[in-house]
Amino acid sequence: IVVGCEKDVGELTIPKTISFEGTDYKVTKVVRGLQNNSTLRSVNIQAEITTLDNSIFLNDTSLTSVTLPDTLKTIETAAFENCASLTEIDLPEGLEVIKNSVFAGTAIEEITLPSTLTLLQNGAFQKVTTLKTVDFNNVKTTIGNSCFQGCTNLTSITGVGNITSIGNKAFYGCKVLGELSSLNNVTSIGDDAFFQCGSIEKLDIDWSKVEKIGDRAFCMAFANDAEEIVLDSNSFKSLKKIGSLAFTKARNITGTLVLPEGIESIAMQAFAQTGISNVVLPNSLESIGFWSFNSCENLESVIIGNNNESAISTLDKNSFRNCNKLASVEINASKDLVNIPDGTFK
Repeated sequence: IVVGCEKDVGELTIPKTISFEGTDYKVTKVVRGLQNNSTLRSVNIQAEITTLDNSIFLNDTSLTSVTLPDTLKTIETAAFENCASLTEIDLPEGLEVIKNSVFAGTAIEEITLPSTLTLLQNGAFQKVTTLKTVDFNNVKTTIGNSCFQGCTNLTSITGVGNITSIGNKAFYGCKVLGELSSLNNVTSIGDDAFFQCGSIEKLDIDWSKVEKIGDRAFCMAFANDAEEIVLDSNSFKSLKKIGSLAFTKARNITGTLVLPEGIESIAMQAFAQTGISNVVLPNSLESIGFWSFNSCENLESVIIGNNNESAISTLDKNSFRNCNKLASVEINASKDLVNIPDGTFK
């Protein structure tokens, strides 16, 4: 077991074996004792270890070069956090787990994830402001909460076809992120996932598989000239929950919004200031929240329920405010009385 090194060491090699009094001992683990080192510049780990201990190189501000062994399976929490001079690292095939904050605060510019990765935890690359490109290499995994939050120079994300879940604030504030393509298997998009990205020009998601869209997930996410996303009757067929402000100001969301049976409420401002032209809502819907469709300038028709079986009981004040083209509203309620406050369609 290697537990540290002498002070003022600039280059460190951790060999496969260490000789002591004529006997060779295999290095099986490297534990904390190398963190907060301001002189360490280079580390070459030849030892056939499977795990890098948590915080092992934490705050090693001069570290620029790291060589990892092919046997590595897990990088524990904060292993390289705040290694502010680390601009590149090759992750070996065989690596399966990157835990919380592993590369947070580094200076990495691009990263390719190994195809063997199964877990990418919270904040793994948080506030890596130098990061420009990420290749997910078609790994089947989830993206943890705040994984790329604050990566303000991140422009390109590729190889995401097998991603199944995008966590809360995963790409929050990635202000120059321009395109996300082939998100074919995502079922859950967390709160603030793309909040305030502001520059997304193209978003290619198989919406029919998405079951949950969190609060502010795409709020202020799109560029003014973003490619149009045209909704149809199948777009949200699997959706079970949609959060408040989920698509606020997504004017490139157009077409006909059809929500499936099972949806019981539409949260505050969920589709406010979008470009949708028609809305068809299920019998299961009980309430429509405050400003849910406010300022949908292209909205022409709304149908709530069918066959007089709608469970709708109230439309919140201003639900459809400033929808100036709205010409037709059909409410097929099962109740004798539906609460429609003044200003709902003002």
